[in-house]
Amino acid sequence: MPKGYTGKLLWVDLTAGKITTAPLDENTARTVLGGSGLGAKLIRDRLATIRDPLDPSNPLCFMPGLLCGTVVPGANRTTVCALSPATNAWGEARAGGAWAPMLKYAGYDGAIFTGRAKQPVYVWIENDRVEIRPADRLWGKGFFETDERLLAETHQDAIVAGIGPAGEKLSRMACVMFEGRYARSAGRTGMGAVMGSKNLKAVVVRGTGGVPVADGMGLMKRAAAYGGKEKTKFKRNFELGTAGGVMAVEAVGDMPIRNFLGGRWTEKAERISGQTMFKKYGKHERSCLSCPSNCTLVVDIPGTAVGHAPEYETIGAFGSMCECDQIEVIAQCNELCNDYGLDTISAGNTIAFAMEAVEKGLLSEAALDGIRLAWGNGEAMVALLHKIGRREGIGDLLADGTRPAAERLGTDLTDMLVEVKGVEIPMHDPRAYWSNALNYAVANRGACHMEGVTFTVESGLPFPDLGYTAPMDPYITDGKAELNVKMHDLMALYDRLGICKFYIVVSYRPTILAEWLNYCTGWRMTPEELMRTGERIFTIKRLVNVGRGLTRKDDYLPKRLLSVPQRDDIGPVDPQGMERMLSEYYRLRGWDTNGTPTKARLKALRLS
Repeated sequence: MPKGYTGKLLWVDLTAGKITTAPLDENTARTVLGGSGLGAKLIRDRLATIRDPLDPSNPLCFMPGLLCGTVVPGANRTTVCALSPATNAWGEARAGGAWAPMLKYAGYDGAIFTGRAKQPVYVWIENDRVEIRPADRLWGKGFFETDERLLAETHQDAIVAGIGPAGEKLSRMACVMFEGRYARSAGRTGMGAVMGSKNLKAVVVRGTGGVPVADGMGLMKRAAAYGGKEKTKFKRNFELGTAGGVMAVEAVGDMPIRNFLGGRWTEKAERISGQTMFKKYGKHERSCLSCPSNCTLVVDIPGTAVGHAPEYETIGAFGSMCECDQIEVIAQCNELCNDYGLDTISAGNTIAFAMEAVEKGLLSEAALDGIRLAWGNGEAMVALLHKIGRREGIGDLLADGTRPAAERLGTDLTDMLVEVKGVEIPMHDPRAYWSNALNYAVANRGACHMEGVTFTVESGLPFPDLGYTAPMDPYITDGKAELNVKMHDLMALYDRLGICKFYIVVSYRPTILAEWLNYCTGWRMTPEELMRTGERIFTIKRLVNVGRGLTRKDDYLPKRLLSVPQRDDIGPVDPQGMERMLSEYYRLRGWDTNGTPTKARLKALRLS
């Protein structure tokens, strides 16, 4: 095995209570690297045997990025992947923190959980010692209490990945949580529900080893060169975490308002911005492991415990989407989601959907269990979140997100739904950046701004390796398919290497990623070879989706975003332009007109 890998995968069969390890061969490693690239290969190889996302046959993969556990700045990301109960196809969610490096320190390149335990359990990993332990006393508990009790039971230096009641109740928007009240969340596509379906409450890991690298001196020198210039760029972009961008994002029309009905929200955006929050309630900053950038804001907001401040996505989901301009309410919603184990993006979208349904007379106060839900009503938002987290009453109808809720209401609510493949759209409005419209449509895990972060290139972030040195017109379709192809392949590499995508602001381009990879592994992979690897990984996930029956009809943009203006100076995405971009994307990818990779393309990628 090359350096950078431990060369070993951990397999836990929860049905049989059996723990085994398997070697990771170099050919597989070089073909898919690590992270969800490795997870995607494992799932694709077993796709014919998986009956349903919540069936015991669905493997749940916890995969550290390849570079995690080294000194590479920003290499700390865990990917949790499986078939998704939200999309019925490929699912993945990612989180920063220290869990991924800790698993590498324990000696594993990944941990895969199969089957279903008869009773609730958690898994304790401490180097070569791996145990399946009972967790009956933790079932029904929130994540915060679960984290505290498991650290007391195992080791204070361990890292906990676990679920709250939402995952236990199989909510399709349940997430996997990490690190207690400092809350790192693998939030999207319902990975918490897959974990709950296995009666797996938590995976706790402590490792005391290290990660071997091929050129330790060269790697240390390269990491040391990450200095003042890069830190200055980070500080300018993330001084107050992602919440620091609220006002700027709203100003360009990129912040969705009132369930994507649009409008302007300038004064209210300032009230819930990171600047306002830090001035009133800020305590200090912190960072993930192996990152000097301190982009996490720690706050002490009345009504919540000291902890991780709401990030931009959460502020948008419970703020502008629900017309709530009270940062205290948003912080309470954030804390509840973290404890219940709910994706804040989908939860906020779902509450906004319910607010619109009430406004249109489709949901009554009686149906809402007496909750007086209305735009901006913070008390009602909090009450409804409790219902959703516990799957009680109206919460049972809403706990799986907007598409299932619309189906259960029994009315054609297509005009109100803002999702792709069953995953609610994040807090970056594609009407402001048309490349993001295509990105949402073709992203493998459903609507995901981080699949391509193409809007950053449109707004002027340079990627000279890819040919982008100046801003692009955000309201035209020309060149947007090619942009998506390139950025999807690049971001696939970030995920496989375990690099935080915020590092795009310091230009972690293919050349630099290849340098990090080669220092760690001893390979001599060129930037071009690395980008081809990114394409291969993206295509494997597409093949999983095709195998689950997804076609061109599933690569869509919601009707609202194609017909309703964002505000008076920003119109809807052009439907004909959307179709042109999609067709061009397929052509550039080497897929047929239905979105299936051709045999020739698969052969070129060594996937046939």
